[in-house]
Amino acid sequence: MNSVIDEDTLLVLDDLFGNPQYLSELLPPFRSQVASVQSGLEQAIHKLDLKAVIFHAHSLKSSSAQLGALRVSGCCQLIETLGYRAEWADLDMALGNLKAEAARAVLELSELEVTRRAA
Repeated sequence: MNSVIDEDTLLVLDDLFGNPQYLSELLPPFRSQVASVQSGLEQAIHKLDLKAVIFHAHSLKSSSAQLGALRVSGCCQLIETLGYRAEWADLDMALGNLKAEAARAVLELSELEVTRRAA
């Protein structure tokens, strides 16, 4: 299986934090944010609330990129763009892609966190 987390980003974080166990601190809030944003996007799409779609997608876009979850960030970028264009027909599919990529990213980050904690 190919990694869904960008290794170069993790190397930068390793250097920045100086301790590979930083994932133990960063992963729980990221996991919560993913769940919150997905819920917020579902509600915003259901209510046809463009501002909320854009807000939620934008908020996860940067934090996922900072952890190396670049596919998640890309999904958020697409959702944000679709929100600006009011392309409602494509938003449900984009949200489904976000959920799948976010689940992969959280799983991989969780596995990395456990591995690093045990080291």
